[in-house]
Amino acid sequence: MIRLVIAGIVALFYLKETSGECPNMDDIPVMYDKEHFTCAWAYSGAGSAYDVDACNDCYGSTGFHYTYHDQTESDSGSCCYWPIGSLIIRPGCQIYLYSDVGYHGDVTTYGPGIHPNLHGPVDELTGNNCYGWKGYKCRCQMTPPVCDPIDSYHTVFQCDNSANQHHEATCRYKKVIGTQYTNSWSESMSIDVSIEASMKATIYGIFETGISTSVTTGYNWGKAGSEVFNEEQEFEITVTVEPGFIMKFDQAVGECGGNNVKTELFKITEIDASRNAINRVWYERTLNNGTTISLDKLPLPSQINIQSIYLELEDTLDEQIDKVVPE
Repeated sequence: MIRLVIAGIVALFYLKETSGECPNMDDIPVMYDKEHFTCAWAYSGAGSAYDVDACNDCYGSTGFHYTYHDQTESDSGSCCYWPIGSLIIRPGCQIYLYSDVGYHGDVTTYGPGIHPNLHGPVDELTGNNCYGWKGYKCRCQMTPPVCDPIDSYHTVFQCDNSANQHHEATCRYKKVIGTQYTNSWSESMSIDVSIEASMKATIYGIFETGISTSVTTGYNWGKAGSEVFNEEQEFEITVTVEPGFIMKFDQAVGECGGNNVKTELFKITEIDASRNAINRVWYERTLNNGTTISLDKLPLPSQINIQSIYLELEDTLDEQIDKVVPE
């Protein structure tokens, strides 16, 4: 009798340890590491018709799973196989399961979602009910968020009132703040909101660690607001320029892997055309609510190299510049 009770306790303990509950998709990290997306979590034990009883381990460990990242693949060889009883596959990813060695035989595919009850063609762990496949390949369609950041000032606008010696001039233009992502990054982010949030956080981290506070622009990438890495916003402004002067606007812009990051920091240079000399330099930050903050200098003036002023506007968009309107 005592032996039966002990046996019953052991059996209950074993069932508790091997009966799992699948995690939510949000519990699975978007990124496996800095260069690879997470493709899938695989569980080796027998699955179940319901998520609450699936995601088991074939060897008795609670919650144990194998993590497959994008481009992960493995052929077990003739000696072995991969027991897979349930799978959780991230959005934008797919797994290919092969019934024979060398990635041959019948191929079974699973797309994004929780797949709690898989029944593979191979079972070499006799009596354990742990079925699987001889090989697998895990693939994701997203472009990895990997790039090398740089930043610089780009001339975006100038209001030229140098030819007028008697009247002020008013110019109108649009400040553009935000990121223009490449097609591949945009397509990747459109797959799922979690991918979008992760990729934006990743590019922020790339600039924060790769540049930090820039000696080129004086911009502190570690304190960049969310509006800098979100989609572009436009703010229309009007500037007034004294007779005989030119006002030039340069924007601190970052570039990483073809992604163009337009920050909220602008350097404004007022030029006295009669003397061909700089009269004043100051900085402006335009916040996401349209408020503009004026600064006489940046936090690290000793590290900022005020570059030579060029009147050529190679980066200026013609459609941003209205004609000067004498007042």
